[in-house]
Amino acid sequence: MTLDIVTMTDYEKAYAAMQDGEADFLLNMFVDPAWGAQRDLDQTAPFVVSYFTGVTRRTAMPEHPVIATLDNRLAKELIAQHFPDQRVVTYKSIQDCLDAVRHGEADVTYIRVEAAQYETMRGAYPDLVPSGRIAFARGIAMGVPTSGDPVLLRVLDKEIHHMGQSVTEAYYAEEAQKSFRDRSALSVIYTYPQRALAILAALHAMGFAIDMDDFGSGYSDLSLLNQLPLDVMKIDRSLLLASEGSERMCVVLRQMVGLGHALGMKVICEGIETTQEELLIGCGCEYGQGYLYGKPMKRADFEAFLKEHV
Repeated sequence: MTLDIVTMTDYEKAYAAMQDGEADFLLNMFVDPAWGAQRDLDQTAPFVVSYFTGVTRRTAMPEHPVIATLDNRLAKELIAQHFPDQRVVTYKSIQDCLDAVRHGEADVTYIRVEAAQYETMRGAYPDLVPSGRIAFARGIAMGVPTSGDPVLLRVLDKEIHHMGQSVTEAYYAEEAQKSFRDRSALSVIYTYPQRALAILAALHAMGFAIDMDDFGSGYSDLSLLNQLPLDVMKIDRSLLLASEGSERMCVVLRQMVGLGHALGMKVICEGIETTQEELLIGCGCEYGQGYLYGKPMKRADFEAFLKEHV
């Protein structure tokens, strides 16, 4: 049997896709038979328990924290059930919730443990940290349209019973180990700052150049400018795009370039595709990267490109 997987992050769109006959079953939904019935869905037995943990900044939690959560019924009900007296703000995606915590709009968000591990160790949020405690748990089941083949529900239930929870638990355990094993460099810096900074300083003393990527966006923190022996500042493409047609953002870009130079760094801007080169030269940026100069190429093509242009 072959399965075609369609990834969706909006449950309502997923329900609509099944009702329109575009999908045969929903792989991932909280166990809630009454809610499923309202959408003409039967639920299988739970095939895994999903655990939720808090993700916060690396600072002390206030006595009455603001909680960021997803803007859907189940998420809001879970938060109301477990944290009835806390102020809650809602967002469209997990990334929006994490951004709210990072920028101080909220103090904590509760997401699945595996998502928290990935985002803080391998993803874009190494400056945030999971609490390490299980806040609450929910069973996860599959949803099958009541109008669909009745045999499908029985087959799925049989396979879930045959598989047992050990298979899915082993999968999540492996994903957790992978997050620890493949964690990003910045995640290590934030988690073990003294040790990581000592290693970077030793590498720098050996002659290795250290580059801060995505400066001005994502997790490139201003505080790292003071802590790391940086040689290169790489300005994120989003700032270049924002500077086109905006005098205020041009001032920001110019000041960032000046900051890099004042700290003794070379400054590179990524994402140059058009006459943006003129804008950067006007801001004092001496290096650029982007399709204007060349697209990704094979080694032989790159060597020929170098001979032609260097």
